[in-house]
Amino acid sequence: MAGQTFHSRTDPDWPEDQLLRDRAALVRLCASVSGSADVAEDLAQETLIEAWRNAHKLRYPDARRAWLHGIARNVCRRWLRSQGLEQE
Repeated sequence: MAGQTFHSRTDPDWPEDQLLRDRAALVRLCASVSGSADVAEDLAQETLIEAWRNAHKLRYPDARRAWLHGIARNVCRRWLRSQGLEQE
């Protein structure tokens, strides 16, 4: 997609080891919301896809982890709504 950055192991802005740590944290966050390891994997993957699609919106690279967690919370909220389990 034009204008987007793909973060790969060769991208110095998002080294592979950091991506793996971020992904593991996202899976844990999503598991705490969904109660399912399988669902958490899917939600974390969806979070990373959304982050990739919206990478141009990340204003402060040092805040990437908080940005990712915000995306994950929104992905989890959408999942909860789709399951009829929305939390107030």
